[in-house]
Amino acid sequence: MAKLVALVVRTPAGHLLAVWAFAVGLFALGPIHYNHPPGLPTWFFVGGCIALFCVGAWLGISVLRRGTAATMSTASRLDRIVWVTALFGVFGAGCIAVDKLLLSGLDFSQGVTAIRFAREEAVDAGTALALPRSPLLYLGYLTFGFSVPAYLLSILQGEALRRRTTWLAFASLASPFAYSYLYGGRSPLFLVLGMACGAIAVRLLSRQRALPRGRTAPILFVAFVALTLVYSNWIVSERFVATRTADYPTLEQRFRTTYDAEIPRVEGEQLSQQLLMHGVLYTYYFSHELPILERTLQYEHRVGPYYGAYQFYLLAAFVERVVPAWNVDVVMIPQLKAANVYGWFSTAWGGMYLDFGLLGALVGALLSGWLAGRVYRRALVDHTDGARLLMCYAVAGIIATPILSIFTISISLPILFSLLITSLFMRSARTSPATANQPTGAPAPVR
Repeated sequence: MAKLVALVVRTPAGHLLAVWAFAVGLFALGPIHYNHPPGLPTWFFVGGCIALFCVGAWLGISVLRRGTAATMSTASRLDRIVWVTALFGVFGAGCIAVDKLLLSGLDFSQGVTAIRFAREEAVDAGTALALPRSPLLYLGYLTFGFSVPAYLLSILQGEALRRRTTWLAFASLASPFAYSYLYGGRSPLFLVLGMACGAIAVRLLSRQRALPRGRTAPILFVAFVALTLVYSNWIVSERFVATRTADYPTLEQRFRTTYDAEIPRVEGEQLSQQLLMHGVLYTYYFSHELPILERTLQYEHRVGPYYGAYQFYLLAAFVERVVPAWNVDVVMIPQLKAANVYGWFSTAWGGMYLDFGLLGALVGALLSGWLAGRVYRRALVDHTDGARLLMCYAVAGIIATPILSIFTISISLPILFSLLITSLFMRSARTSPATANQPTGAPAPVR
């Protein structure tokens, strides 16, 4: 029994199984009834992807039989890395803000939700390339994500940082907040929050406290969660207004006609109805993916493969900007609309299916598990700083699998780029194991 608990707690396979148990439970027992739930072939596909991810995770963990000595950064070097990454992130967010607010010609006076809808219409119409962009936008995309490793390091190695450095790392979260506001979205903040949860998981699995000692780190983490939820609820309210969904009965009708689903009928005061509307919509965000996956897999005509353009959309958009003839949207968007899956999520496995077909999705699940296994082992056995940082990304990716592939999230690739660069800088400091940063206790080997 103890080995089973260790398998669940300490391995990517165990984390994936726990996440999917929650997702399936929410789908089966939640308040939303979907008129066309997934059939047996779809469940077999999901089960196959989960099984192959677990096999890949086991292979990734087993390939490294012996741990290596931890090469951890000194406290002073770590402090400098956090300062540099935090300032780079704020600089990048400033570049994006200048491009969007001053150089893009967009009218933000009508609200960020209206701007978001207008941008989506431009993509649908194939006129997105006509929107003016400056070099500042591309410079910003390359740098604004560095605020994320700064904040993650303030959680992972908070004991080794000065208090003002911890505050700077938290303040640099203005970067993903600014990006989310400028694009009228919320997923970037939930992605960062997922990685922060990953950092807490790394500490707990390394037999440390969940957050660094003292009051600063816990207070700042709670503040980040609270600000994210407040902002997210504001965006939901804005979208209710933009879609003319003023009350619960209107939302019921919207679910029936647009989402092909039924929600419970309720009666009550307007305030309680608003709370219920928010709760139902959040439940929909976390449970509609399986019916959409069913629709994707059972579509009778061709849909995909898009060879990475669906999951790695940001990279595909950049290539399209450089070489307009390579415009995947002219093929992908009409196909997804014809299948009635455009604009909805279909789990990480559905994203892999759209990009690489059935066999490619299974191979992608296996490869993802293998990569996660390698990162987990290097983080929890070798205790290398860079691997601990990358494990935060892996945990967030596992949490996201019932919803979508982590690579599909708008800022995922810039953040991954910043994490890789930061981990390389940390790895270049070939110091002896730092006792100040060494996790307390010796973690049991990952099996």
